[in-house]
Amino acid sequence: PAVAIRGLETAFPILGDPRYAGLAARMVHNYGTILLAPQNLAVSGANQVLHNIVAGNFYRGNIVLVSPSNGPFASKFQEFGVSVRIGNVEELIEVIRDIRFAICNTIMTAHIVNTLQERGVPCAWVLHEWWTKDMIPVELGKRNDKNLTVETVDMALKNCAATVSVCKAQQELYGPRNGEVIFVGTPDVDAENFPVLKAVLEKSGAVPRALEAGYPSRALTVQKKDVVTFLCIGIVCPRKNQAFTVKCFKKFVGDRKDARLLVVGVRKIRDYEIAYVDEVEKAIDGDDRIELHDVTHEVDNFYSMADVILLASLNEVTPMVLAEAMARGKPVMTTGIAGIPEMLDNGAEGFICGEEDTDACVAEWASRMKELADDPALRLRMGKAGVQRYMKQYRLQGMVDQYRSLAVRLAKPVILIDMDGVIVDWDRGFLEAWGGRTAVNRVHYEMEKCVPADRFSEALELFCSEGFFRKLPAMEGALSALKQMVSKGFEVLICTAPFAKSRYCAQEKWEWVREHLGDDWLKRMVITQDKTTVRGDLLIDDKPAITGSQRPLWKQVLFDAPYNREIEMGHRQRMTSWRDWEDVLAQELTLPADEEEDSSEATPSTPASGPSGLKSVRSTGSVTSEEVAKLRDFSHELEGTSYLKDYRSWRAGKSKGAKGEFWQAVADIERIKKQMFLEGDDWSSVHVYRRGYSDWRRGRARGAKGIRDQGPIEAAAFM
Repeated sequence: PAVAIRGLETAFPILGDPRYAGLAARMVHNYGTILLAPQNLAVSGANQVLHNIVAGNFYRGNIVLVSPSNGPFASKFQEFGVSVRIGNVEELIEVIRDIRFAICNTIMTAHIVNTLQERGVPCAWVLHEWWTKDMIPVELGKRNDKNLTVETVDMALKNCAATVSVCKAQQELYGPRNGEVIFVGTPDVDAENFPVLKAVLEKSGAVPRALEAGYPSRALTVQKKDVVTFLCIGIVCPRKNQAFTVKCFKKFVGDRKDARLLVVGVRKIRDYEIAYVDEVEKAIDGDDRIELHDVTHEVDNFYSMADVILLASLNEVTPMVLAEAMARGKPVMTTGIAGIPEMLDNGAEGFICGEEDTDACVAEWASRMKELADDPALRLRMGKAGVQRYMKQYRLQGMVDQYRSLAVRLAKPVILIDMDGVIVDWDRGFLEAWGGRTAVNRVHYEMEKCVPADRFSEALELFCSEGFFRKLPAMEGALSALKQMVSKGFEVLICTAPFAKSRYCAQEKWEWVREHLGDDWLKRMVITQDKTTVRGDLLIDDKPAITGSQRPLWKQVLFDAPYNREIEMGHRQRMTSWRDWEDVLAQELTLPADEEEDSSEATPSTPASGPSGLKSVRSTGSVTSEEVAKLRDFSHELEGTSYLKDYRSWRAGKSKGAKGEFWQAVADIERIKKQMFLEGDDWSSVHVYRRGYSDWRRGRARGAKGIRDQGPIEAAAFM
């Protein structure tokens, strides 16, 4: 996150202020809608990145996704409160009028990028493809989308506010005018089945307290294994180059019996997949040291068995298999195409070898395999280096923090600031004009109520007189603070309500701003009798209670004054003087630290207590039938499972609980949905962790608070 923040300092300097380094990555808006525009809702690695951004607590407000077609990922986004709409962006932005920031996903959304830029919606465009200039017209032609042309893509690359590449090499390939590099993050994993990961976390102090209580730290010993397992995981297809991997393994292994190769990812849905599986089987040629496995949801079962991960891909950008391997403490062997050299250093986290099918490349791969097979200390050293690289570069929360900072930079937080009693020292000006005629007891917001009752009209007459507002002094520190806010990257508007009984007030406020702040600040003025109609993230105002025709989108920061010191603050924060503005804004516009910690997809090293790696969480207190009736009914999602009858009984308030375990119902659902899942794109990049409901039950993030714990239950994580 610190790297991303340094890249944003120029446009939003507060992100680079060392005093707020910990808060800047958590800064979010207080109002408005975030728009997500994927190419489609199919199961794909690109959609998983977008899903992980949402799951990482990217934004605490309203998120809307629009897609031209429906697909399996719709429900995944909906689980995190995203409103999913099927249609086009043009229609959506006519209906939803408060879109502040958008994320478009894949090169195929170039036309949406252009539309949003024309409509003035700040947009981040995330590219996942590796298409050279010559490939772009060919690939677009294959898809036969009338919205997409080479000219459309070129326009988007020139005009998009932030074109996000997943590596520097990809950014250099496309050459966008406003380029950003954000590496794709992958969720943390359960360390219990990955000793190297666990050892590194224990040494760094990153192991959660729950794990420390049950698993005392211990040194990781280097042990020679009877059989060293090499793993090649990914859809078996020409792009992944598994036949070459088999060829290199057989060159290395010769007559050895102490090594095996697992090739995982046979799908056989598309014709080219079927043909290539036949090619791989021919390359294996009955060698019982090489196993060919179907695609599977249980990727960690294979990762836990592996000693070395192999990826000989011919066309990738930043394959997540490598990040996943490093997250689990596994050394890797890979080709050096595209962005892979940015993912690891040759000889540190693993080895980078050539991709050509030549005798020299085969010999190089075989030689490196021999090194890793024969040297357990080398495997351990590279595994540890991989974990460190993952923690630094590929953690999911790091990616989410960077997108959050990008959103704040492109859609600046709007700070509304009152004039009287905030920018203008109204009390001092009145007392000077009053000239000591009577005592003034400043216990009321309305100044006319602070003088003796028989002088009420006299006070009103004074501040309705010509020149009164024009001559008021500035509040100490206010003018410099306003200019600093703008220079730090905030959108600052002066939001003031003129005194309705004064014929001079509104004009003199305008004149005051021009005199004290300059002509440029006149276009920042909002003069209104109803501040609730004005959009903003924060309103700095001294008024104890602000009412109007709307429920305000802004959150008030109460500027300190004698007449507001005894009021009920609620969720408001007090600003005692302009010296505090940076601290107050940083706190008001950032997620609480515990809320961000809850947003990671999975906690490193949390022990699993159920089958298939299901995590143990805490349940809430007892639930009444009335409360159950208000909950979403999941009966339709349990159709076809043995759990449905018991679930309906529970909802009906019957005395007997459900038979069996919830994970059994999950397994049934898995089988029902498996085919749909397998017909998606590259499954090896997909990890969905459904944790929103369990977080709600624990009172975290946006969930219920203050419910007593009552013992562990099993939480489900399934596609």
